[in-house]
Amino acid sequence: MKQLRESYNPNIYEIECTIALEAGKRSITSIISDIRAITGVTTIDIIYTDENTEKGRHLIKTNIKIDPSPFTPFNQSSYDQILSDIKRLPNVMGAKFSSKPVVAENLKLKNLIREVIQEKKSKRDRCLRIADRKFDKPSAYKSGAVVRCRKGKIWKGIKEGEKSGINYTKPNFEFEWDEAIRYPEFKQMGKEGWIDLAKKGYTTKYSQIEDILGNVDLDFNALEADKKKRFQRAFEIGTIEVPIAVKFNETDYDLVAGNTRLAGLVDKGIDPPIWVVDLTSEILTEKQKETLRTWFKRKGAPGKTGGWVDCNSPIRKDGKITGYKPCGRQKGEIRSKYPSCRPTASKCKDPGKGKKWGKTT
Repeated sequence: MKQLRESYNPNIYEIECTIALEAGKRSITSIISDIRAITGVTTIDIIYTDENTEKGRHLIKTNIKIDPSPFTPFNQSSYDQILSDIKRLPNVMGAKFSSKPVVAENLKLKNLIREVIQEKKSKRDRCLRIADRKFDKPSAYKSGAVVRCRKGKIWKGIKEGEKSGINYTKPNFEFEWDEAIRYPEFKQMGKEGWIDLAKKGYTTKYSQIEDILGNVDLDFNALEADKKKRFQRAFEIGTIEVPIAVKFNETDYDLVAGNTRLAGLVDKGIDPPIWVVDLTSEILTEKQKETLRTWFKRKGAPGKTGGWVDCNSPIRKDGKITGYKPCGRQKGEIRSKYPSCRPTASKCKDPGKGKKWGKTT
């Protein structure tokens, strides 16, 4: 590794940086764009992301290339300035360099030599063989995944012959409270009640409830770009959080959280597990049971369907809104927007805390 000198330096340096972000506040793509705009930073590549660390915090490990020409002189204080600028970005909780700086060209040569030596070996290790199946071509994601695998952080229970090779993790019930609060049963029992009830849930295969699961949009290509990218990174790494559904009765389930994960997995031909929060269990209080009965008795949608209405799916006649479609979609039905459910059509006049209808996070 070349030592930094307090003079003009034509080399481009690379250094690894681990960054902690506030969960759910901004997209990783937006944070990366801000870092790229910092003086001296030329490019930044994501090695891996970990969205299931401490409560309310996401970690991303990046590889940053630094151009020394804007600094006079270029020394350790130059790196300190870049790190300080990263820490000052909105929604960044902290950052630290996790490697020593090296000249980019030297690093490329070192990696090339390592790859040639590895290719000559008659047997590649288990993590490399799994990575070869999961990644079509070499990338920073692949390298980061191999490193994490060798440290025992991912792919622990994967057999080399398995097709999907996905490690499903338990849902973050505290984080998903913002989704659960859309349902009156959960809102009434409060956040702590929701978490306690959700922890007592169980998993089932999507295929077991496919025909009776509402509030689902399986058109993966039509979903939000940032969410699709986040899913793809998680899929390539091999760790995915289980989607959550609520069970109202034996023939009525609703997807609470994880639509992008579910749609992405189904799109890849995988029958994923679903975490079921059971509202029919004996642990419900009589007051909560009455709330559930009231939910089914509401007269919101037109015709004999009843139940809550989807404010994002108005029924129009002669250009005027005459009603709204039921919140629960029929099998095979596709709607242009994410459902926003309310008990009656009159409630659709008030979007609540937001400025428009629909899921925004």
